[in-house]
Amino acid sequence: MPDRVERHKLLINSGLTPRKLELIGAITVLSAHTEQFAERASWALGGIPAPNKKQKITSPQVSTVIERLDELAPTKPEITKLIRQWCRAATYAFSCRNSIVHGFSSGLGG
Repeated sequence: MPDRVERHKLLINSGLTPRKLELIGAITVLSAHTEQFAERASWALGGIPAPNKKQKITSPQVSTVIERLDELAPTKPEITKLIRQWCRAATYAFSCRNSIVHGFSSGLGG
């Protein structure tokens, strides 16, 4: 295994500067928060009570959460258009996130 200095050189030589790594980290954290809030929104729109903090939660793939939100959009006529626009944007944004974080275009379906 390369030592710390060699690993650093590998990162720099591959173009992953400290600034780029910071940005990748920021994208990862922001998308994780967005995914969590989208799931909570789908619970609220679907009339599903949020689990309590002691329950273990198995979260579905973000593509499933986006699909669920899009299906539930008509239940809130006053914000249906907003929800649908968010779902379209989120599909594109999470595809970009997957390309950045995983290093290739993995799509949303897995």
